[in-house]
Amino acid sequence: MVKGFFNRLIIWIILPVILFSFFYAWRRPHQTISIIPYAADTANFLIYSYSDSLKSTEKVSSVYNIKVNDTIISFSYRLGEGYQFPYAGVTLFAKDSSFFDLTSFDNLEMDIQATAGKRPQVILGLYATGFTNPEKTLTYRYIVKDMDLKKDQSRFTIPLDKFITPTWWYAENNVSEKDFKSLEFDKVKIINIQNCQLLGKNIPDTITIRELKFTKNAVLFYQIAGIILACYYITIGIVSFSRKKPKEQIQKVEIQYTPVQITSQSDQDSHKVINFISTNYQDPELSLKKNTISYRALRK
Repeated sequence: MVKGFFNRLIIWIILPVILFSFFYAWRRPHQTISIIPYAADTANFLIYSYSDSLKSTEKVSSVYNIKVNDTIISFSYRLGEGYQFPYAGVTLFAKDSSFFDLTSFDNLEMDIQATAGKRPQVILGLYATGFTNPEKTLTYRYIVKDMDLKKDQSRFTIPLDKFITPTWWYAENNVSEKDFKSLEFDKVKIINIQNCQLLGKNIPDTITIRELKFTKNAVLFYQIAGIILACYYITIGIVSFSRKKPKEQIQKVEIQYTPVQITSQSDQDSHKVINFISTNYQDPELSLKKNTISYRALRK
């Protein structure tokens, strides 16, 4: 009985806990890559500003009042009139030959605010094998997501699969989407935080980022884990309750007996009568009355 209890304990509790622990250790659902805040002495990226000033010399956009420390990155900008589609922002650029490896992550989480803008952009620059020239920044494959800011909200979660390559990037490089395979998220080189797309020219704006990190979809992990455990318990339940009960053993009992010849009483009486008549048939005094009396005597 004790052995059966421990077997059930292992099957229904201990084994599922072990399986869940291995799955948790493999997927690590709460693993993150924290970019901001960061430790300056260990950060594997550089921070600098950029704008359309590289393409024009008059009435260009500008970035100023850049503040960088362990807890925030803040910068002010003003879009100029000298470029049809002005832009300005800051870049987090992975050092040397390193990359941000985002293959195991699902979301970008940010704490971001702006004083005037309502729709800043986040741009990721991915290395494209066989195409990207490290000397030309725009040859990194850009994927972009516009963020819709709200007055009462500063924290946002953006699924990475919501980032798309803009049309202007294909036109800039004279290529199409068919020229590329899947996005190489293990080779993210650039993270840009760029100006609001709805803000007019010559209007100052300040963007402050207090947190920027990449996370996994923990909800999806627990959903998958729940489905796996449910399937496990259903399977174990079916196996347990579908076992056939052991058939009852039918023991054969051998009965030994000795045949006994049985003769009926009427047959015995008939034999006695016949024998009596045969013996006394010569008796001159034989009569029905005497025979009846004698027969009665025989019965006794």
